[in-house]
Amino acid sequence: MGIQPTASKTDLLLQCSRPFAADTEVERDEPGEAAIYGTQFHEAMAASVASVFGATVSPETTVSPEIRAHARRTWRVFTQWLDQNGYKTRSLVRLERPLAITLGRTLSLCETMPTRFDVETHTYHLAPSQMGGTSDIVLSNWDQRLVADYKTGEGKDFSNPKTGQMLTLAIAEDAAEIAIVHSPRAGIPVVYAAPVTTDEKEAHRKKLRIALQKIGDGSLRPGPECKYCPARLGCPAHYEELARKTWALVKTLAPLPVSQIEVDLGRFHQLWPGLERLAKVVREDIRERVKAGEVIERPDGKTLAVNTVTREVLSKTSILEAMGKKRGEKMLESLRQAGAITTTTYEELRAK
Repeated sequence: MGIQPTASKTDLLLQCSRPFAADTEVERDEPGEAAIYGTQFHEAMAASVASVFGATVSPETTVSPEIRAHARRTWRVFTQWLDQNGYKTRSLVRLERPLAITLGRTLSLCETMPTRFDVETHTYHLAPSQMGGTSDIVLSNWDQRLVADYKTGEGKDFSNPKTGQMLTLAIAEDAAEIAIVHSPRAGIPVVYAAPVTTDEKEAHRKKLRIALQKIGDGSLRPGPECKYCPARLGCPAHYEELARKTWALVKTLAPLPVSQIEVDLGRFHQLWPGLERLAKVVREDIRERVKAGEVIERPDGKTLAVNTVTREVLSKTSILEAMGKKRGEKMLESLRQAGAITTTTYEELRAK
């Protein structure tokens, strides 16, 4: 199943529709340390803002004193910027609220409404053709709105805040100004802001509608967002690069004849995921070519064929998606009590 169209994936959506198609397989990795830090930083920022405006937010997970101090330091810098840039008298419009965005045929017909967000599956509850999005904070000063997003990453340049994500949020929030508050873990918080005109939002709306309509049409387009795409490992556009890199690793791993190989186990473990990905991509390529009528014969004389197999699949995710979180959790609990869900323990080899 492909990824959902969301504000944070806007640039990828505008580049290529393939990752969002229902039949696209997506690799869902466990969040790394940087992502976990960013999530906890957002929670600490929301708590800091809520305490100022008297708002309520979801209870924080375990957030370290370091992250709380980082959030307070960032909020001080942001408030100083607000005071100096026309938001000295400000009110809170929205704080970390998941939204469903409907893009109408004109800006005035675009609609935004609160929706549910499942943290475990990281999905929004959306109707077809809707986009999901969460504004970190929306502030107003009389009739002018500002939507801002916090970033803790260090690998990107945020000096131009007019990213796809921020333009989508500007449409959703009817904002006249956007800001990225870049606050890396060990750096100095900086606010990058810019006004957004009605013409800019209208042009962006048109691009988004076209991109949403292309989802599922089988098209793909390589570009700069490929390196961030969660569906890149099975993508034909990524195949040549994957094959080249994997073959280069194979040659460094085993430069000797097979009978003389002394495998570097550490290097092999690092190479292993690449080999698995390459095998997966090649297998899918072979399947498509056989379905198209190509005859492929193996060295043992057998000819490849594609058979259709039907099977039932039940998962925790499918139950929660079909029944909703509340009813789904009750169903899962009844299955646990009936012994239909078991817990297994296994050993996992990981690099630390």
